Amino acid sequence: MASLARPFLTPSHSTSVPLFLAPAFARPFPISLSATAQFSTSTPNQRASATRKQAGIKAATSGKPNWALKARPKIDRNKKRGVSAIRRTGPRSTRGLWNYPLPVPVARDHRGTNPEYVESQDHGLWGFFDQSKQALLDPEQESSHGRPWEYKELSLKSFDDLHKLYWVCVKELNRSLTRDKERTRLRAGFGDVEHQERINVVSFPSSSGLHIVLGKIQ
Repeated sequence: MASLARPFLTPSHSTSVPLFLAPAFARPFPISLSATAQFSTSTPNQRASATRKQAGIKAATSGKPNWALKARPKIDRNKKRGVSAIRRTGPRSTRGLWNYPLPVPVARDHRGTNPEYVESQDHGLWGFFDQSKQALLDPEQESSHGRPWEYKELSLKSFDDLHKLYWVCVKELNRSLTRDKERTRLRAGFGDVEHQERINVVSFPSSSGLHIVLGKIQ
């Protein structure tokens, strides 16, 4: 058992201290004032003012101007600060939009229709539709078409005939694409297979064979 007796006492069995009582008989260490924490009782504003005062004194003694003391306060440059759609807070300053009147839209009734095109059956825009002038066709009508042109058949045609045939194919292709666009918009759910077959037949002479024949004729 360790003996923690005082230095002026000789260790003996009578002066030995039990181990669990050793902290009570330990010699206290001297407390230095430098080890204690230095707590400030001043507020943050007081400390900030004291810091600015010290900076001013230092600048006055050094002879150099302190630009931190002469700096202007920060200006809020966010023009939309405080504007909230949830809290229904409008802009800080009013807007002079009332000085500029809004334009008045022109009604369709003010624009007259050319009498040449009123109820005309031979208008050029009817070329985008079938002879029935319907936006959609049944799958049976969509699949009723001939076979594609062959190269040997196109080579026997004249330049004028090939030119007419080319634009006939372009117009028919435009009709098919117009019906497909309308079918997609209405979500009809039919005619996709027939439309693709018709596109393959129509686009053959206008894309490959017809261009080759026209190149040889020219």
